[in-house]
Amino acid sequence: MNRRYALIVAAMLACAAGIVWHVVDNTVVSADAWNEKAHRELSRCDTIAPERGNILAADGSILATNLRYYTVRIDYRSERFMEHRLRQQIDTIADSLARYFPVRDAKGWRAHLLKPIDNIKDKSKRPRAYRLLDNISYAV
Repeated sequence: MNRRYALIVAAMLACAAGIVWHVVDNTVVSADAWNEKAHRELSRCDTIAPERGNILAADGSILATNLRYYTVRIDYRSERFMEHRLRQQIDTIADSLARYFPVRDAKGWRAHLLKPIDNIKDKSKRPRAYRLLDNISYAV
C-alpha cells in the first residue's frame, strides 16, 4: 500500500517539477524570445473593417442602407493656412473642383474659394469652417 502512495507522490512531484521547469524556462532561459514575441503582438495594429451593406426586404427591395455623407469645409483661420499658396494654385483647384463637382463652373469655384479672403481682410474674422460641398460620399 505504501508503494502505491509512493508512486502517486512521485508522479505528482514529477508533474510539479515539469511545471517548475517550464516556468523557469519561459521566464529566465527563453525570456528574450518571449519578450520579442510579446512586443510584436502588442505593437501590431490591425484594422478590422465593419461589414457594411443593405438591409433587404423579402422581395429584394432596399429597406435601409449604410451610406456615409460628408460636408467638405476649409479653415481660413488655421495657422498653417497659406493664402499665397491658395492664390498660386486657385486656377488648378477651381478647374479640378469644376470637373469632379459640377455644381459650379471653374469661375464659380474660384469666386467661391476666394470670397472669404477678398471680403474679410481681418484674418481673425475669417470663417473657421467655410462650407465647400455638402452630401459627398465615397461613391462620388
